[in-house]
Amino acid sequence: MMSAMGQKIEFLQVRYDRAFQAHERSFRYTYRLQLATLEGMRNMYYEYACRRADELEVIQDRLIQHGLISDSSDMSDDGDEESNF
Repeated sequence: MMSAMGQKIEFLQVRYDRAFQAHERSFRYTYRLQLATLEGMRNMYYEYACRRADELEVIQDRLIQHGLISDSSDMSDDGDEESNF
């Protein structure tokens, strides 16, 4: 979803730049509105994802506190538990 939106933003930016170079004000205005809308949507998706990640981190911390899952810092890179020698 985000990569498709990023591609659309890049495409519109190219179109806007071409309209700017050709002094086509009416096209520039249209492309600028579309760019602003897509960039706003992208930023809202980003904010939503950040909030959800924060919520998941809080839930994970609570599960660790209650002993329902193990702390990921107790795991080594290959997923095996480290021994405490």
